[in-house]
Amino acid sequence: MPGRASLDRVGGLLLPRRPAGDETSEDRALANYLGIEGAIAWPTPGDVAKASALPRSVVAAALDQARDRWHRAHELNELRSDVVALLHGAGGVATVNELAGQLLAARGSVEEDEGDRVRLASAALRAAVELEASVEPIRFGANAETEPVLLSIHADLADYARRLGQVADQLAELDRTNHHHAANDSALAPPGSRDLTYRCSVGPV
Repeated sequence: MPGRASLDRVGGLLLPRRPAGDETSEDRALANYLGIEGAIAWPTPGDVAKASALPRSVVAAALDQARDRWHRAHELNELRSDVVALLHGAGGVATVNELAGQLLAARGSVEEDEGDRVRLASAALRAAVELEASVEPIRFGANAETEPVLLSIHADLADYARRLGQVADQLAELDRTNHHHAANDSALAPPGSRDLTYRCSVGPV
């Protein structure tokens, strides 16, 4: 994505700029909601309120203030368009980690630790989702009911992707079970049974 702001630049726009030590409760709530701080991936406002020991009204106020600020940031509005393009390139649906990897590859970051890089990209994506939800028409959204968190251009695509994933998991488990039973059958077979089967199959010499 030539000419696009780096993820470090985008990340610098996510939280209000204040002197060190002057962070407010709203700032901390927003950092937790975006995943910049805290241990929960893609938390709900309720999760943030509980983890931060703050009223939900404080979390809601932090998000409202953030959306107003992000609307005025060209880099974040540009990011929303890039997310739409990436989703269309992925067939309409992708996991947050997949999109984070693509954004890192396209925009880059000076962060060296891989965990910090992914956290930065994921926070930018969360902000893009929040900003997109406050405009019309909404071009994409998040499905965070279970892991992994999915972004999609239509809710039905996310539901379909989850069903496919469940079927794939069931088939993989069935395959592992069959391999396990085959290994047990082989271990229980009497010595020489394989040779006997082979001799019987080819007939007398």
